[in-house]
Amino acid sequence: FSTSHLKVAQKRSDKTQNVLAAPFEQAHPVTTHNESWDEAVFYASFDISQLLKLSQQKKIYKTFSRHPTIRRDLTLLIPNNLSFQEIKRTFFKYKPKFCVDLYLFDCFEDTVCKDEKSLSFALIYQADDRNLSDQEINKIHNKFSLLITQKLPVKFPRK
Repeated sequence: FSTSHLKVAQKRSDKTQNVLAAPFEQAHPVTTHNESWDEAVFYASFDISQLLKLSQQKKIYKTFSRHPTIRRDLTLLIPNNLSFQEIKRTFFKYKPKFCVDLYLFDCFEDTVCKDEKSLSFALIYQADDRNLSDQEINKIHNKFSLLITQKLPVKFPRK
């Protein structure tokens, strides 16, 4: 296996717990053709000393909650010039109490109204120590929804 036929397919400098990830490289097809491999072959080199340091770090475990989650959806009309990064940053900055997950699940762009789109988010609420009531979550969720419309140039869709 000759390294003279190697080409870089992808170089990454992602940091995982302050350790540089190894770059993945692809073996040139001429080299792998001699081995009768049908698929592309990738390889990576790792610094063993860095991996050993990672394996010796103190691990912190947290038990998962035994209490159920509650999902609430939030649909907003967003101007097209507002970036998703800004929306995401604002959501996480003001993330409500007990919100353990938050994600976009729908995007609708109307052909009639071309200057805005509808984005729908799911917010997952859960407590570690008790069951949450619908009344409690509705209050928290409604407060968060109103706050988002004050912090961003967004509005609720008409019903």
